[in-house]
Amino acid sequence: MKRFIIITMGLICFLTTGSALATDPGAKLTQVAGIHAKNARQTPGNLEIPATSPMLTEIQAVMDSARVRESRLRLEYAPDQTAELALAVAELKKTTRLQVLDIQLRFARQDGRTHLERRIRASIEDLLRPAAPGGPRPVGGFVAD
Repeated sequence: MKRFIIITMGLICFLTTGSALATDPGAKLTQVAGIHAKNARQTPGNLEIPATSPMLTEIQAVMDSARVRESRLRLEYAPDQTAELALAVAELKKTTRLQVLDIQLRFARQDGRTHLERRIRASIEDLLRPAAPGGPRPVGGFVAD
């Protein structure tokens, strides 16, 4: 990655320096130096993240909270309690999925997207309704073949 950035910066410098010298050396060189300084400050740890929608922000908060709770669950259970841990993690994942679907349902309702709202409600019902043993699992309000 560093090699790519260095090569890219070198190419930018090489390509822009010639045109900068041909027109206005002071302004163009200052601009190129600013670009290089900005690129040098940007490391993978501090890259700018584009703004997200309010729905995605809420979903990200739910997912982050679920990750923290799962980590705590893993610390609470002893190594010989794998079955209990698996059940607790499965329940946490189901709860998290329901929270995400609730957020999506609320935003679909606010936007007036009734078809999407019906599909999300069907997904929530599928999660809340246990599957019949040996039978087909309903998917999105429809029975899978």
